[in-house]
Amino acid sequence: MKAFKAIIITTGLLLGSSMPGFASDTEDEYAPSCSTTFKGSFGVLPNELTVTILSSLPRHDQVRVRSVSRSLKEFIDRHVWPNQSCTMKGNKLSSAIDTIKFLPFQSLTLEFKRWEPEDIQSLSLLTGLTTLDVDGNQIGDAGAEALSQLTGLTSLNVGNNWIGEAGAKALSQLTGLTTLEVGYNEIGDAGAEALSELTGLTSLNVSGNWIGEAGAKALSKLTRLTTLNVSSNQIGEAGTKALSELTSLTTLNVSSNQIGDRGAEVLSQLTGLINLNVGGNQIGTPGVEALSKITGLTTLNVNSNRIGPAGAKALSKLTRLTTLNV
Repeated sequence: MKAFKAIIITTGLLLGSSMPGFASDTEDEYAPSCSTTFKGSFGVLPNELTVTILSSLPRHDQVRVRSVSRSLKEFIDRHVWPNQSCTMKGNKLSSAIDTIKFLPFQSLTLEFKRWEPEDIQSLSLLTGLTTLDVDGNQIGDAGAEALSQLTGLTSLNVGNNWIGEAGAKALSQLTGLTTLEVGYNEIGDAGAEALSELTGLTSLNVSGNWIGEAGAKALSKLTRLTTLNVSSNQIGEAGTKALSELTSLTTLNVSSNQIGDRGAEVLSQLTGLINLNVGGNQIGTPGVEALSKITGLTTLNVNSNRIGPAGAKALSKLTRLTTLNV
């Protein structure tokens, strides 16, 4: 670490700036783990070297370097932090929110046990974010409402967060999203209807959300989807028929949905599928015979069904499979 500090001080001299003193070699309690990629150039040092030096510092030292001059702030903001993927975790979000809310991270993962209402509202200040993961944090509908102000988001994970219909309606305002994970919440059919307004989605996970036939029909409006996970819901045969209209799908998980043989027969129309999970659906020989028509499959999960020797023989037609779970 001392070697890097020496290099940073040298860099500061080359860039015409005096660098701050460094208080400690120990990272603070909520320091993130970050990975970066960079583009551009700066000053007399090659861009890659400058970025390597800066990104090797702990976050609290990066903050100090950033405060030295406007030119260094602009360089770090443009080339060091925007493409970082950072994870922050701890007990209370309030202990870290003042540090992160004004920093220009584009990708952030938050894992905190306690979320106060004011902390959730503070997340709306992270306007530079394009990717946010707050899975398993119990933010509820109020948190979803706060996040709906982050209109720059393209990828959002709010799984396991006690989000209901109201939260889903709030998230439907994020029209720039292409990837959304809301698994294991309580959005129901009404929530699925709200999310169907996000027509730019290419990947959606709504597993474990009490979604039935009506919700599946609503999701069938998302014609740009290539990846869909509706596992552990209650869509049944009728819901499966609605989803068969999503002809752009390459990955589909409809496990534990009581689709039966008729549902499997409907899914056989999705000839573009590469990955399919129909586990736990009471599918027998007629169902797998229908699925064997999806000859492009490379991954198939048919575990916990009613497949016997005749069904296994039907599956042997899928010669492109590299992964099979029976």
